[in-house]
Amino acid sequence: MHYSGPLRVAIDARQLWELGIGTYVRNLVGGLARASGADLELTLLLPRRPGRDAWYDPAAAEAGIPGAVASDGSAPVHSGSLPSAPLPSAMPLSAPLRVRVIGVRAGKQSAAEQLEVPFRLLGQRLDLVHVPHYVAPLAVPHPLVVTVHDVIHLLFPELLSPFRRRMAGRMLALALRRARRVIVPSRRTADDLAQLFPFASRKLRVTGSGLAARFMTVPSQEAVEAWRAVRKLPRRYGVAVGAIRPHKNLVHLARAYAGSGLAPDVGLLVAGETPPRYAALEDEIAASGGPGLQLIGWIPDRELPLLYAGADFVAVPSLYEGFGLSALEGMASGVPVVAADAGSLPELVGDAGLLISPHDLSGWTAALIRVARDAGLRAELGARGQERARAHRLEQLGADTLAVYREAAACAGS
Repeated sequence: MHYSGPLRVAIDARQLWELGIGTYVRNLVGGLARASGADLELTLLLPRRPGRDAWYDPAAAEAGIPGAVASDGSAPVHSGSLPSAPLPSAMPLSAPLRVRVIGVRAGKQSAAEQLEVPFRLLGQRLDLVHVPHYVAPLAVPHPLVVTVHDVIHLLFPELLSPFRRRMAGRMLALALRRARRVIVPSRRTADDLAQLFPFASRKLRVTGSGLAARFMTVPSQEAVEAWRAVRKLPRRYGVAVGAIRPHKNLVHLARAYAGSGLAPDVGLLVAGETPPRYAALEDEIAASGGPGLQLIGWIPDRELPLLYAGADFVAVPSLYEGFGLSALEGMASGVPVVAADAGSLPELVGDAGLLISPHDLSGWTAALIRVARDAGLRAELGARGQERARAHRLEQLGADTLAVYREAAACAGS
């Protein structure tokens, strides 16, 4: 059975301006703006006071999605592009997506959302509600589609307190039972979910997480050099991007770097926010990496392409990733990836990087030395990465998600 006619879908987009899941939400609405047109009537649940930072996505801006801008005058001019057809972000929409907004005061994953979100949706003419995280309001009065990005909290229970672990497991099970379809970013996440929750196997659909419009072009060398000078970064560096958390395995990376002897010629930058409860972890990373390692904190979205494009390599040593966004962004930037052969990373990176066990310290040290010293290898892996990144363009994410919406709307609990 297939659903026909315009779909009326609401997305809980309250994390639109945040990192992590917020990046997925931005990519999702940008992808839908490219792929759906008149096939979708989209309602966004957004905070009463939205984030201030604009995000670059011409198609999303044309669709009227709050916060999206069609041009980025604040960022250096870009040159070069992925080897692909004309960029979808530069193409006019033949039938712009219709978007409306419902304001929500309750914060994400709060007790208040369990009441306010269902109340705001009550009486709305909707076919589906898409919640981009498994902590979904329980009383939503419409069929659900839920995105589950990973199951780190179940595979690594030591990362959460017993109470938070039990609650997370229960909320995930409830969301899986309630949802008509469950979107996951990778085959690995789908396999892990199916093993942990066999009843949900038939509902799982893989869509990826998308590649932000900003990464569809590569900054010029002049722009990178100018930005590097302003930021006072080393001439050569590798980079690890993402929130500083235990499963990111950054102490292991720091120790591998310290043993490589690459400093001071090649630095190692760790870019990302540190949650307050992991402040001691940040200190351990700094102490383990030695003088060549710099923790540079959060980098604004508009500067990330410059950070990647200036790097010799991107390091992703995580014990587990449900997708591996920093690896994809590095590949799209033409930068070789050194990644753990864990979670979804082998599936994403393939032959576009060096894959090493996240526990193999000597292997990581050797890989960092190899990629830093071999310019030919960097060029070869960078070209492979750009080719693989093409599969993750936003219009593909939009088309795949729209297909899941149609399937979910056509079924009745199946």
